[in-house]
Amino acid sequence: MGISFALGAFVAGMILSESEFCHQALHDVTPLRDIFGLLFFVTVGMLFDPNYVLAHLGQIGIAVVSILIGKAVILGGLARAFGYRNMAPWVIGLGMAQIGEFSFVLARSGLGSGMLSKNTYDLALTCTIVTMAVSPLLSTVAVPLGRFLRGKQKAAPAIKTFSLPDEALRDHVVVAGYGRTGRTVARVLRASGLPLIVVESEYALLDDITADGLPGVWADITHDEVLHAARIERARILVLAIPDRETVRSSVERARRLNPGLVVIARAVREHHVAELQALGVDAVVQPEFEGGIEMVRQALVRFQYDDAEALRVIGGLRKELYGETG
Repeated sequence: MGISFALGAFVAGMILSESEFCHQALHDVTPLRDIFGLLFFVTVGMLFDPNYVLAHLGQIGIAVVSILIGKAVILGGLARAFGYRNMAPWVIGLGMAQIGEFSFVLARSGLGSGMLSKNTYDLALTCTIVTMAVSPLLSTVAVPLGRFLRGKQKAAPAIKTFSLPDEALRDHVVVAGYGRTGRTVARVLRASGLPLIVVESEYALLDDITADGLPGVWADITHDEVLHAARIERARILVLAIPDRETVRSSVERARRLNPGLVVIARAVREHHVAELQALGVDAVVQPEFEGGIEMVRQALVRFQYDDAEALRVIGGLRKELYGETG
């Protein structure tokens, strides 16, 4: 296409991130990402010129403050214009107020083509480094600052922030996560005629939920507002098919607080997480990889012409080792 290698790699990464291979690709490139991220920030630090900063301290200060305030106001205002309320505009505005790292590529290209002077290039480079350095501090104060200013204002009316299903849900199943495990659970529940709603935090999977004809909420299951949107107070069962231990833990605690009689079925990421989830009060814990191995054992026993009672005894012993008496 005639574009540069760097820009081509950027475009290819954007395309790949929207494909079905994105999760595996991210897993494969994570070590390289960490190494190149380290090299990038070391290189940026080497480009920083303290003498230039001391000589142009006032100019840099005005530029940095203008950039941070300007970007925070613009991005926060855009977030508000798109319907986000409460803490979201503050987090988005202050969290993205810094100059992005891609500006190094643009500034270098401008200097090489003669469109930027050396002084302008040094100013842009210095402002980028400074804004990136203060970015963690801005992200830290975003929520406390937003809460402080919101406390000075009158309470705003509740707003609808989720795409809720039209039908009234009661005695239903809430399925959290629409990956391979959650997708199977949801399809079987629907085939059985049970009412359900799917909660998924990854926007790319929302189209799959809609295409499968299931009611869904795009949000993080660990928030009370999301649990309310899924009608957790009236639900009978919560199925946590999310492969993240901390998310499962937080979801169980919040859901049980809103609905003490809720039955919780959770996925264990690793075998040693089973005991932790059971201690948390999860009614049933399932470790998918272990269950897959159990089925392979059963198939092997069948081929060796074991009778059903003997096969069940062997499998029951394996399940008892992992799940305990409740397995």
